[in-house]
Amino acid sequence: KDGELRVKAKGTKAGIKIFEDTSLLETVKGIVPDNIKWQKLPENFIKAIRFCLFSISKDASKNALNNLCIDKDTIVSSDNLRISKYKLESPVGKTAFLLPLSSATQLCSYEAVKFSLANGWVHFKTDEDIIFSSKLVTDDYPKVEKHFNVKGTKVTLPDGLKEVIDNTIVFAEGNFDLDKKIKVV
Repeated sequence: KDGELRVKAKGTKAGIKIFEDTSLLETVKGIVPDNIKWQKLPENFIKAIRFCLFSISKDASKNALNNLCIDKDTIVSSDNLRISKYKLESPVGKTAFLLPLSSATQLCSYEAVKFSLANGWVHFKTDEDIIFSSKLVTDDYPKVEKHFNVKGTKVTLPDGLKEVIDNTIVFAEGNFDLDKKIKVV
């Protein structure tokens, strides 16, 4: 009432002045263009991000390694000790881009189904029309394919191994996750 939000409760009254400041809305409109062209994301996109999160570098001096590298149908991450690669069901765009760790972590809270790249930003959209936007990082991600050219016998791990490891890891020796080891025989 009269430009004020009024709240009344037992024995208490409060009023908060409401200002109509459109600057935030104008900023958002500048980031997400009206004529945005949305493209479908692969169904396993968020699963792939979750899979690769653990090996993104948390060390700010690692530059490009502080990001996920999304390159067509592949998502890659590394902290220079570990490396992850996840093959998507279909490509995400035609050009590679880097998604910062903080954005990738937050994006996992949403079920994004569409995306768009525009003016140095990537936008993700849910079925509920929630738009999640992140500024892209302009850096060259190291070439990592050579690390996946492994010779040897292909092994299929048994179903349920993840749960066994999750239950066993608490007994593993070591001070940090990188120190802990479990021998699978």
